[in-house]
Amino acid sequence: MRWILLFLIPEFAFATPPASTADGLSQGQIQNAFRALRQDYIEEDELSFLEINRAALAGILESLGQNAQLITESPPKTPADTPAVESFAPLAGYFRPIGFQIQELESFDKALEDFTADGASTLVLDLRYPNQAPEFADCLQFLNRFLPENTMAFKIGRDGNTFEEFATQPAPHSWEGEIILLVDSDTSPGAEVVAHCLIHHLAGRVLTLGSPTMGNAAEYSIVPLSDDVQLRFASSSLYLADGTRLFRRPVTPEIHVSVFPAIKRGVFAQSREIGLKPFIEDIERSFLNEAALVAGTNPELALKIQNKSSEAESIEVQPLQDRCLQLALDFARIRSALKAPSD
Repeated sequence: MRWILLFLIPEFAFATPPASTADGLSQGQIQNAFRALRQDYIEEDELSFLEINRAALAGILESLGQNAQLITESPPKTPADTPAVESFAPLAGYFRPIGFQIQELESFDKALEDFTADGASTLVLDLRYPNQAPEFADCLQFLNRFLPENTMAFKIGRDGNTFEEFATQPAPHSWEGEIILLVDSDTSPGAEVVAHCLIHHLAGRVLTLGSPTMGNAAEYSIVPLSDDVQLRFASSSLYLADGTRLFRRPVTPEIHVSVFPAIKRGVFAQSREIGLKPFIEDIERSFLNEAALVAGTNPELALKIQNKSSEAESIEVQPLQDRCLQLALDFARIRSALKAPSD
């Protein structure tokens, strides 16, 4: 009687070892790798100096993320890109700047004046609008509305050398009440600077909600590479008055609230026509219970009926909701209740 032994050898025993990264290689070892590839790689045309340099630039840009990018000419702003202002008096006032641009100051001053007249105790400053070209002198104009005169707001420098300092100046309008900042990954570098300054100088008056920002607060340089392509990269750091460096220092909210980007963009777009109030109200939804089934008001039941009948019926659709703004107003309401005099 013969026995046949079968050895089952796993497939991975013959597989190529997993590739390692180049992180642990020295400069000399990297140069040796390039030299060997240039000399002996089977497809020489794929490793021309041009292709190698392109790959190196692509790798650097991928590593640096938003802090170094190849960009094309920015499209012009559409008329819809204007600051959003809304009063939730007497609870709060809401302002969403586009890019802390100097032309927005008039609407901001008017909003502060109206909010004060309405008796609003809290300003909700929504910093979730993306803008990649901050003018820090313009950001200072907004900070003038919050900080005392001659306050060192921030400074720009590099390698321990200060290039420019930004101190506040008198402003026609000011805000002395509570402030709630809304931030997320779309918060622009200029908005990050404003947020950091308000949090630093107005501790106790500022509450931050949302999700962490990208930490891209820096001065950016732009170098033209062709007629339509430019290299944009962080070239100088920003510092608070106490020397805190803001580059790669995200604004971390005290209360974490996530809103899907598509929902936020939808709210921003639709609120231009109908305001923000419809997006912060909870609408009671029918529940799957006996009463709903008998009355025929349950949305699942209505959907089944519609599928079986040609007669159209209204189906309950969940509306867009800005949970971040909704929670901000809830906190403003709590603050107002806690400060109200007791009977």
